[in-house]
Amino acid sequence: MRFRLKTDDSYETSTLIASSGDFTEGELVYAAATDDGTTMRLYKNGVKVGALDKNGDIVGLGEGIWIGGNPNVATSHPWDGLISDVRVYQQA
Repeated sequence: MRFRLKTDDSYETSTLIASSGDFTEGELVYAAATDDGTTMRLYKNGVKVGALDKNGDIVGLGEGIWIGGNPNVATSHPWDGLISDVRVYQQA
C-alpha cells in the first residue's frame, strides 16, 4: 500500500509505502490511511503497516483524492481490482 500527502509544512509531497501487508489475490482487505498533522499512517485490517512523520495541514486538494492511480495520470500504477466502499472522514 502507498499513501501520498502534501502539507503546508514543506509543500512537498511525501510518500509512505507500507513496510508489510502486501495484498493477496482474492483477499478481502480493509485498508485505511490516516494523518493527524504529525504522522501519516497506513493500516491493513486494523494493523498498522507503516508510519511516516509529516507535519502540517493538508494542502493540494485541488488535485482531488486519487484511489488506485496517480494524480492526473490515471494510467500510472492503476489499481487492478475491485473497491467496494470508500469513505473520507475529517478525523480518524
